[in-house]
Amino acid sequence: MKSRMKAHNSQLSNSFTNSLHATALGLYTYWVYANPENYSLLIILVFLFMFIGKILGVLAHLPAIETQRNRHVTVWILITLISVALNITTLIALNLKSIFLFIGILVSCFFSAMYLWSLSRSAGYFAFLVLGYLSTLIICIYTSIGILRFAWICLLLSNVVWILLEKIPFLRKKQWHNDIYHLLLIGSTYLLYDSVTLGLWNTGNAN
Repeated sequence: MKSRMKAHNSQLSNSFTNSLHATALGLYTYWVYANPENYSLLIILVFLFMFIGKILGVLAHLPAIETQRNRHVTVWILITLISVALNITTLIALNLKSIFLFIGILVSCFFSAMYLWSLSRSAGYFAFLVLGYLSTLIICIYTSIGILRFAWICLLLSNVVWILLEKIPFLRKKQWHNDIYHLLLIGSTYLLYDSVTLGLWNTGNAN
């Protein structure tokens, strides 16, 4: 009985911090949209795809979807498509040289294809989507400058910290690694939103 209560409390905690992150992304997306002077359509799409991806991620873990194979596959295919769209739109929005854009698109599509392949045979190997996103972040870090580069670094470190914390049995049992991850993402994506006002997204072609 106690173990069930603890598991339930962990799920509530995860749901709460996940909802906080989704709310934050929704706000960032609206703020970007509401200030067209500082943001391009591509930048708006970057935040919108982040927000949609988060909502789909929340839906994917609902029991009605997670335990039903067809629904599970459908939602994760949508998540994969949004992930590819996010990666590619981010790279284009940064106004990168063609070589970086080509490499980024190729790597993102490769890992997404690998994930879909794993999804066709099992519940899906989520690490493939993570690798695709991390690869995009590495390109963003290399090609950006100033606070924008720092924002990308924070996003990358947030994902790395989540991977490392998941290896700690106590945190994994309590599911607190997910809560910490969600809070880190809220801060990292705020830095990303805040950095746009400095006009640094068009400096990616400097390398």
